[in-house]
Amino acid sequence: MKAFLILAHSDPLSLRDLIKNLNNGLNHFFIHVDLKSDITTFEKELSVYINKTVFFIQDRINVSWGGFSAVKAMELLLEAALEKKTDYDHLIFLSGNDYNIRSSKEIDAYFEKNKGVEIIRSYNLSRNGCRHCARKIQKYWFFDSNSEKNKFLRILKKLRRYFYYSFKKNRQVLINGKLCDIAYGSQWFALTEKCAKYVLDIGKNNPDLRHYFSTSMASDEMYFHTIIFNSKFISRTLNRGFDEYSEFWSLNNYTWVDRRSLSCPLKVVNIGQEFLNSVKYIFLPNLKRSDSTSFLNEKNYQELISSEYLFARKFKTGYSDELKNLIEYHIDSKT
Repeated sequence: MKAFLILAHSDPLSLRDLIKNLNNGLNHFFIHVDLKSDITTFEKELSVYINKTVFFIQDRINVSWGGFSAVKAMELLLEAALEKKTDYDHLIFLSGNDYNIRSSKEIDAYFEKNKGVEIIRSYNLSRNGCRHCARKIQKYWFFDSNSEKNKFLRILKKLRRYFYYSFKKNRQVLINGKLCDIAYGSQWFALTEKCAKYVLDIGKNNPDLRHYFSTSMASDEMYFHTIIFNSKFISRTLNRGFDEYSEFWSLNNYTWVDRRSLSCPLKVVNIGQEFLNSVKYIFLPNLKRSDSTSFLNEKNYQELISSEYLFARKFKTGYSDELKNLIEYHIDSKT
């Protein structure tokens, strides 16, 4: 039995399609809808499943891109699943913009094959020598300032990063009194219940760890990984340890994500450019970020079905409809 832990903020129709494809009466779905979004639109589309196989998180978080708020939302999902006391084989993180590119039987077979495995991969950021990666952890970032409603205060909070620019954090972080290397990987990973409980316990007992990642860039791609890859659970991960670093990030677990625009060589910018970018996103919060992946359409079809992955992102109702139809036809033709 599996629990899918879904972070959603938009497009309840697409999320409905995903759950419909995965809902076999046994799987459970725990959904965190960003506090900025209207949860009732999601509840309406999924009303037939609510409190049967679908469970919404009520104590929601205002999630900011790149901020520690995403970690908090993920912890809420882990806690909700564990509170069910259902003995799930895996707790599987997905985005609300994901869509399955394999049949439910193929997905079940994959997780059955990896029963007992922590389906997570990582690079060691503390020792890989990459300037961009070092900036993710050593510089101070305040992405959660985006949730400040008062625009003037939001600007002040965002700009404080430049007062911290000359300061650097350690490339290692304390966990239970021991300096540990920083791990980085995809946010879309799956854990056993035993590992999930361990991660939550470490978080509760290590406030300095949480503080460190609260001022890091994209902590949802490092916080959980750092805990796991500095524990006994490292031997139970997909590759039983760190992956060899590649500047062309390739740490997808079971979800296809186009990371070609996210490679390290493309990410080194100067302080002036960073300042201009910060101001731009303060005054134009809905502007698409250059460091965010694009939505998919039928042009991506061949690449997706030729891949080894179970899911892909990002899908959008209207824009990705033809791609969904092609994928459904492909899956049906194999059964």
